[in-house]
Amino acid sequence: MCVSDREVYDTIVSALAATRSFGAVLIDEPGRGPGGPSASPRAVVSPGPWTDDLTDDPEIALRRVSYRVTISVRGDDPRARSCQADRLSRAVSALLEGADFGGGCIPALSRIYRGESQASAGGGKATCELVGSFSYFLPESSGFASDLPGVPPIEEPAFVDESNVSNRRRSIPAAGDGPAPEVRGVPGTRARLTSNRGPGGSTTVGILGGGAFRPPTIADPAAADDSIYFSSTSGRLVYKDGAGSVHPLY
Repeated sequence: MCVSDREVYDTIVSALAATRSFGAVLIDEPGRGPGGPSASPRAVVSPGPWTDDLTDDPEIALRRVSYRVTISVRGDDPRARSCQADRLSRAVSALLEGADFGGGCIPALSRIYRGESQASAGGGKATCELVGSFSYFLPESSGFASDLPGVPPIEEPAFVDESNVSNRRRSIPAAGDGPAPEVRGVPGTRARLTSNRGPGGSTTVGILGGGAFRPPTIADPAAADDSIYFSSTSGRLVYKDGAGSVHPLY
């Protein structure tokens, strides 16, 4: 299922409105009115930046989108409005955390990861701002970087886990260069999350969406000691020990 950012924002607004906890729910966008200055409580969904990440499937990219939900409550009693804003922020967090937003997003990557409360005594208003993100797969032709004129394809892997998807591409460190990167599968994901490619562009090693490891295919003489790989010499999965001896694993 291919979705767009706007479809997800519309789903968030509909979900918040359906709780009947707010006098107004709207998207913060240029040219749109405030939705009634007296509406309280009010929730404003503010679109944020997005990043695209490579997957091992050349037809698919993984997009992560950040956004904010600002909850405001007006009233004469400072304590009462602060308590109501805090209660609403917890309810909104529970609603959006782990959501699939109509089936197009990856629940494990739908997060509310930061919040901030503010009380404005003079203005008679308490606010709470939540910062979250959602992620979904999109066809590379929808605007992923490698489709842009003059931008060469990126061959380094993208590392993805449930808590953070970054647009930074990092090389796998050699032995002794520090800790190896951790790559965790996303439940329900079938696209490969990361891969290392050879000079000709072919995949030499990959980690699939569910977390399974796809070993590289290497001839025995070319394989490094202390490594597991699929031997093109014997046609079997093997382990080459530190002394250079090759042991079939099945």
